Amino acid sequence: MVENQFLRIYCSMRRGIIRVDEMKQAATYLLANQIIFYHVLSKMDLAFEDIDEDRIGKPNDLLKYFNPVLEKDYSSIFGFDVASRLPDSSTKIIKKVIMAVKALAPEKIGHDVLGKVFHELIPFNIRKSVAAFYTNNEAAEILAQLSIDDPDAKVMDLAVGSGTLLVAAYRRKRELKKKLGTYDLSKDHKKFLEEDLTGIDIMPFAAHLAVMHLSLQALLSETEKVRIAVWDSTELKPGMNIPAIHKELKEAYKRPTLDMFKEGGVTFQRDAFVKKGAITLEGLGGDEIPLKNADLVIMNPPFTREERMPQTYKNSLMKRFRDYSDYLRRDLSFYSYFILLADKFLKKGGKIAFVMPATFLRVSANEGIRRFLLENYVIEHIVTTTERAAFSEQAQFREILLIARKDKGDGKEVTKFSILKKLPSTLKMGKDFARSIKKGEDMDNISTFTVTREELEKHISNWFEFIASDPLITNTWIKIRKKCEKSCNTFNKYLTNVNGQFKLGFQLSLGKDDMTELILMARDRAIKTKDVWILDKITRKKVYFHHKFLKVNLTCPTSCTKPTLRRAAKVNSMDITDKLDCVIVKKWKGYNKFKEYNTKSSNFSRAQTEVIDRLGNLAIVYRMDISASGTCALAFYSEELFTPVKICWICKIDQDHAKILTLWFNSTIDLSLYWVLEFFVGFC
Repeated sequence: MVENQFLRIYCSMRRGIIRVDEMKQAATYLLANQIIFYHVLSKMDLAFEDIDEDRIGKPNDLLKYFNPVLEKDYSSIFGFDVASRLPDSSTKIIKKVIMAVKALAPEKIGHDVLGKVFHELIPFNIRKSVAAFYTNNEAAEILAQLSIDDPDAKVMDLAVGSGTLLVAAYRRKRELKKKLGTYDLSKDHKKFLEEDLTGIDIMPFAAHLAVMHLSLQALLSETEKVRIAVWDSTELKPGMNIPAIHKELKEAYKRPTLDMFKEGGVTFQRDAFVKKGAITLEGLGGDEIPLKNADLVIMNPPFTREERMPQTYKNSLMKRFRDYSDYLRRDLSFYSYFILLADKFLKKGGKIAFVMPATFLRVSANEGIRRFLLENYVIEHIVTTTERAAFSEQAQFREILLIARKDKGDGKEVTKFSILKKLPSTLKMGKDFARSIKKGEDMDNISTFTVTREELEKHISNWFEFIASDPLITNTWIKIRKKCEKSCNTFNKYLTNVNGQFKLGFQLSLGKDDMTELILMARDRAIKTKDVWILDKITRKKVYFHHKFLKVNLTCPTSCTKPTLRRAAKVNSMDITDKLDCVIVKKWKGYNKFKEYNTKSSNFSRAQTEVIDRLGNLAIVYRMDISASGTCALAFYSEELFTPVKICWICKIDQDHAKILTLWFNSTIDLSLYWVLEFFVGFC
């Protein structure tokens, strides 16, 4: 599902189509934003009267309030008409929204908190589908404080989301101007938004939110335009012109789109697509945003696993970044491309300031990008935290803050590693933390140390060991490794000696019409909505199973299935011989009845090839959230050969060896190694 959403959202920009149901959801989100923003504005500028819900007889009546604002300013927010395109039947709901906004009194909330409220309005499933996790305000403050020293700095965010990082840059620039005694609220607000700050995002309503978030910084100050746009930023380079957000949204929403929602309009199926407005660089004239080189590229790039990206999109990325081919790999993490994208836009001596998954520091696929940074940048700061995993809201993986200067240096520079034992809870604390990090001071809540460029080069395969949550664990493992170098083999050498093969489990789905059907051992392991078939029993000849939601009981020949492991979560023993799930690898006489309850077609030729080719007796978890309540073990043994889904590595070796290694991979000693190498999705 996530893969399909990724493909749909990231590729729709080029196809020019978006789904009707997504248009509806975006429309309601935008209207809610407009109502909230207008309410706050009316409380600060008495020239705009309060919205009186009793005078709203139809959605179009909102324009009586919005149009005067549009005549004055804020075309990026009110410059596209949603209200008049809604059916009269929605009037009652709109009135309720107005009453709710008044009751919440958003004008009494600080601008930074209000910005966070706005981005929380974006449904979590949509944010997750494009890996759009937004940076918390305090972490954004640290990043801006560490990376901006010039009040006139030109700043870009090429995955702007809610605008949190650009707003932090705005605050930092304002602070520096005030220190110089040159700050002029109206003049500088206009300059910041029209000249200095640029943001791009793939999601129109996220970019719309960024406009609002920036406008809130000086609500009564006028601006003619805001440098926020909707685009797949990986396509961009300096010198290009792209349409501003209000033009993009006007074009996207003025065609058959929202008019279809009027009563009596054309009815579409939920998955129907509509044409997006013909957005071309040639046809937009004066509303274009010219893209220039920046002094700072600040970003929390989207985190999407490489294996979830469609192959067509991967190919496009390889072409777009072919100038960096010496550092690229086919399995490069998606977020790493944004480092190269930032480099395209960065002036010599400029800086990148990123929020990134901590896996960047050790994943082999990213080693080329680490080397690129080492050869072309001075890495000034790497900041992490032990209080919680991430700097982003609702992210479930550990993150770092990375600040680097585009300068090859002389090789004598050092990188400051800072470990926050506690996250700042206010913007002032964020500033104080940044000040201490800059000075290299140790505080009760911060531990800072330096690493030379030579050391980074030496440990290019794994920088994570510098930020292991407990340095004692890292040092202990270094001692163990030295002691064992001559007397012990690595696991890879062991496999070579016994002629064993180590493979990743099979891919469950490769697209909307290509998947593998599973029958799960226990109902409590059927976590996802698509996990619908539950195993009752297996005999030598037959497999008995039922549908989780329907009163449907079916059987299939045992010969048409193979043992598998759908997920490692909630498997509470290391020996899983009697706890295996089933994967269907070929059809049987009653298959058509089974097929009636499936929404996708099974690819049996692929299932047989991939499953049978990977049969083994030792499975080692590939990616695990150690903090999750269902995590019980990191490796599993089975007397019966099986093939796990692509959540484990699998190998076939001597049974006694497999048992011993299962114990080893679940031992405290090995657990500490996982900690150092950062294999966990969540905690580390």
